[in-house]
Amino acid sequence: MRILGESIALALTHDTRNAEKAAEAAKTFIASQAKETAKVWYTQGSLNCSLLLSVVGLTHFFMTDSQNYTVLMAIVFGIVGAQFSVLSQLAALEVDPAAGKTAHYTEANSSGLGWCTCRYHHFCCIRIGARIGLYQL
Repeated sequence: MRILGESIALALTHDTRNAEKAAEAAKTFIASQAKETAKVWYTQGSLNCSLLLSVVGLTHFFMTDSQNYTVLMAIVFGIVGAQFSVLSQLAALEVDPAAGKTAHYTEANSSGLGWCTCRYHHFCCIRIGARIGLYQL
């Protein structure tokens, strides 16, 4: 905001060339801050989804009195995979700050649920000895 104030002050002193440069710098700064905020929303949504899935997975594991640790590992690795996916793609992620917090939370949650579901499905296929593509699991 200081840059924007400097731009206004320069415009009032009739230094329009430097006022335009300062205004452009302020515009760039505000846009980059908005994108960073949107990325924080996306990351928070992903972490919230991971926490929820962890609680659901652990509750399911302990409530079923199962000694099958592979189910727990499938759930955990699905969650870890989702987090690594989000964090590794965060720098290249194109976000629209105007979409709002809810949109970014929803997108991150769908990614987390997708990864967890995929890992659980993979576990079930291994469990029943299903054939996937050319490989027998």
